[in-house]
Amino acid sequence: MSWVNISSMYDARWKAHLTLICFAKGTESMAEEQKILSGSLPDSFRDRLKRLWNRFFRFSVLKHLLTLLCFPGAMLLYLFRIRILINCKTSGIGHLAMEPAWFIARKTLYKKRFKKKFFVLLINESEVANRCLAEMFKSNFCQFYSKTINWMLEQVARYEFISVDIGVAPPIGTPLDRNFTIQRNQRHAVMMKDTQAYRNRYSKSFVQLPDKILKKGRDNLEILGIGKNDWFVCLHAGEVTTDSIWNYELFRRNQVGDYFDLIEYITGIGGKVVRMGHQKVPAVTQKVPIIDYPRSSVWSDWMDIYLIHECKYFIGCQSGLQLVAVILGKPLLLTNIIPWPMVNGYDGDIYLPKLIRLKETGDYISIREYLDNELHLAQFTMPDRFEVVPNSGEDLINAAKEMEEYLKNGLPEEDDLQRLWKSFFPSGSQCQCSDVRVSASFLRKYEDVLFRV
Repeated sequence: MSWVNISSMYDARWKAHLTLICFAKGTESMAEEQKILSGSLPDSFRDRLKRLWNRFFRFSVLKHLLTLLCFPGAMLLYLFRIRILINCKTSGIGHLAMEPAWFIARKTLYKKRFKKKFFVLLINESEVANRCLAEMFKSNFCQFYSKTINWMLEQVARYEFISVDIGVAPPIGTPLDRNFTIQRNQRHAVMMKDTQAYRNRYSKSFVQLPDKILKKGRDNLEILGIGKNDWFVCLHAGEVTTDSIWNYELFRRNQVGDYFDLIEYITGIGGKVVRMGHQKVPAVTQKVPIIDYPRSSVWSDWMDIYLIHECKYFIGCQSGLQLVAVILGKPLLLTNIIPWPMVNGYDGDIYLPKLIRLKETGDYISIREYLDNELHLAQFTMPDRFEVVPNSGEDLINAAKEMEEYLKNGLPEEDDLQRLWKSFFPSGSQCQCSDVRVSASFLRKYEDVLFRV
């Protein structure tokens, strides 16, 4: 049989799994694989054989044979009450923060289910998003960074009786379609419910910073120009970087320039603004009173955590870094949220949805139109006939004023517009994960648009 015939036998299966594989690898791999399959990128015979072997191994009897060989090891771990935590995507800082925190909440709230068991979290050292953050969970479960040990334990974890799924996303192998998003949203809702119960009963913070980080961090604040008596907020715009694996979600991305009015307001009332993010984010070229931390000499994994720990509140978007603020118990002002109700946080935090309008007419869509078009399931792409509109400077400033009022005088009762908004997105549904409030000033300003029948 010729190579062409062999290759064609696997093309349908390969293409069916291409989206999932590229979701794990990133957009560069996705583009490369698509070019190979279309024939526009040269593909060596050796590469073809390698991919063919990988597909054969994945779907053949060898996989089941390996699983069978792992059974004695799985039984041994089971008898010693050792369980392996699986589906934690430690390469993403949001997953690394929230998924272990969710497990801590579950282990604490449902003590009988996890009593007298030892837990292991597998971490790929070359891919871990933040080593400092990972090590803060060491008091709750063992961690292995060895590729060999992790690979062996991954094989053993094929058996459900030895593994505990702590991932927010459905298990690997679930197609990235509408049902995937619904399942993920439902798991997300359970996660927020469990972590909220933990916060109410025990502590707002899931981890504690070591004393050595607290001491080193204070010294670095002076380098950044933040004095002992100064207060500051952390700002993460979720900007596009040169190597981000999420750059295809452009409708969810923002620019730091969108926040210049807000930065001027905060510095005008005596605060300071620390820009967060990776070192590869574009530099701030305009003259604005912002501390460009990613471009500073003190940028590091542990300093990321320290700054969020010490800030007055965290201004973010739908990026993983805001989940670090969640597990540290910091107040959240979430901006430019899309899909609308899919936010992480708790009662007392505030968020601003990113408005959506029709490209053809320029008209903003209502909540009813939003739901009818199932835009709450638009996790990775936005339909072409719609476009998103970033929050205005006025909306951001008004939301910041609300946050300052909340922190000073406490949380007021919900008004009629807030209750009307939540009636469209019931808590715990596939649309709404948590009880975070929409900015009251935002609802008043766009009442006629959002609640249009």
